Amino acid sequence: AIHFIIRDYNPPAKTNDQSFAKLLLQATYGPTQESLHEAKSLGSAEAWVRDQIDKPASLHRAHYRHRTNGYVKTDIKHHGVRLACERGSRWNRHAFNRWRDIGKTIVEVPTGSGSYYLKVDGIART
Repeated sequence: AIHFIIRDYNPPAKTNDQSFAKLLLQATYGPTQESLHEAKSLGSAEAWVRDQIDKPASLHRAHYRHRTNGYVKTDIKHHGVRLACERGSRWNRHAFNRWRDIGKTIVEVPTGSGSYYLKVDGIART
């Protein structure tokens, strides 16, 4: 059997880009060229952390509410289809619930512009 003994190991020094990329990998969802440039322009990890702390909070709730619309409880006056990533869209995997909607009356209501929406027991569904 062959045995090796490492007596000394000196890894090469990290470049500035590598150091800031590691910081962004650990502190964010990963670096982009823009975020790497911004971090390097601040000069140090401490300055970058301070800059992040000083920024206003970006809350998921505000992001979510800005891009979804609530469930409609009354007739829809203006109805249109929104794409999945469009602001105000709400996409679910299903339109009806197996247990909640059994036995309810479903009515197709024309909007007058060639499209329709559904009412389940008198409540509009989108």
